[in-house]
Amino acid sequence: MSGETMPRYDAGMLTSSFYFFASAVAPIVFSQLPEEPILDWQRTYGGAGDQEGSSVVQVSDGGYVVAGSSTLSGGDQDIYLLKLDGSGDLQWDRTYSASGNGVSTAVVEIAEGGYLVAGWTSPSEPALADAYLMRTDPSGNRQWEKTYGEDARDAFRSVAPAEDGGLIAVGYQGSYSVGDVKLFLVKTDRNGVPRWEKKFSESQAVAGNFIRRTTAGDYVVAGDATAGGELRVYLARIDGDGGLVWEKLYGEGFFNSGMAVVETAVGFVIAGGTIPFFDGTEGLYLIGTDAAGEKQWERKSGTATEMVHSLLAAATGGFVVGSTKANRMHLARLGPAGDFVCEASFGGISTGLSVIQSDDEGIVATGRVRLGRDLGEDVYLLKVSPERPFLRGDSNHDDTVDISDAIGILQWLFVGADPPPCLDAADADDNCLIDLSDAVFILQFRFKGGVFLSEPYPAPGLDSTPDLLGCGVASE
Repeated sequence: MSGETMPRYDAGMLTSSFYFFASAVAPIVFSQLPEEPILDWQRTYGGAGDQEGSSVVQVSDGGYVVAGSSTLSGGDQDIYLLKLDGSGDLQWDRTYSASGNGVSTAVVEIAEGGYLVAGWTSPSEPALADAYLMRTDPSGNRQWEKTYGEDARDAFRSVAPAEDGGLIAVGYQGSYSVGDVKLFLVKTDRNGVPRWEKKFSESQAVAGNFIRRTTAGDYVVAGDATAGGELRVYLARIDGDGGLVWEKLYGEGFFNSGMAVVETAVGFVIAGGTIPFFDGTEGLYLIGTDAAGEKQWERKSGTATEMVHSLLAAATGGFVVGSTKANRMHLARLGPAGDFVCEASFGGISTGLSVIQSDDEGIVATGRVRLGRDLGEDVYLLKVSPERPFLRGDSNHDDTVDISDAIGILQWLFVGADPPPCLDAADADDNCLIDLSDAVFILQFRFKGGVFLSEPYPAPGLDSTPDLLGCGVASE
């Protein structure tokens, strides 16, 4: 099924809902959304057994590289790497056997060409694992592989390029089951030769889940740590020599984790998960800090179990969180202070593991999807349309707003007509939903007055309140 276009799931391939962040969150309304105006494309890749994509990066030729794993019927896992063009069409894929099982968690492009994959390998003894790095050339041919760590369970969860052309990888060493986990940080040269290894928080269990190089040239690490019998969000700033500048803990309750972090103009934003009580319902946890890691605000939400995996700072402002929610790949668009804008779910029974911003300001996400009861799982990759110019209320794309736009929305909602070519334009009341109220809003605007279309109107332009609706076409 390599490079196949994703089949349609009529029973809600995509949904959107609107709710407010609060400690107790109540859903307000759901609206069905079609896939075409939202997605530029979506693809599945794989073969025998199960495959998943755990990390995606856009590379210098405009295409994408996805790293993940491939599991055969016997349960053995191999590292799986795919190279795609800018439209998601498969150019090549490779599997790599390591010592025992191999799992990749992150991939980056190397400046001189080729790709660096991070993860771990596990030999026949399941209690042991080695942190793992592998470098390939631009065609995916393995050039070298190296393992790191001690006689314990070691793993890399994230990797970032270093200023000198080397690499810095973060993960953990040890096991939560015995309460002995240390944040594991390794700096290597471009050939994987270690320059230094560091471990942090000897007095508490800490795991590193994500590392990012800051604009100042040092590094920030997000993860989780046990403190007082609770799992809490962990954030640390690390200098270029691996020295700990500061570390912070956030969140109270049964379970909190930090899965990703982005740098902002004033500090950092961390995304992770929270289980505030013992009911097992995990929700989104977002924290904004200053440059010293002092918490400035936090947001929590949850209407269904949501496992957060990734975060990006959107080029048009605010943030996009990638997660798995109610067994579906899920994206949520948030404002600059973490306020909720809208959300969308994709792909039937699926999992979202990584999200990035493409060069044209679209959103690209990868994970895995189950296409049928007995067909196994494949890598799932999709691209959400970038913001394109449109005219608010012009749902039929004829460069004017009139009764025909309201009729077109009603025909789609109630008699099965084709969806509007630009959902952003059809969202007349600008609430990230397409429903009966949009048709009513247009009719009131044209014939009764008292309401006004928000920008872009009366001239086409970009959305002044960016969301996930997107446009399949653009107005000039």
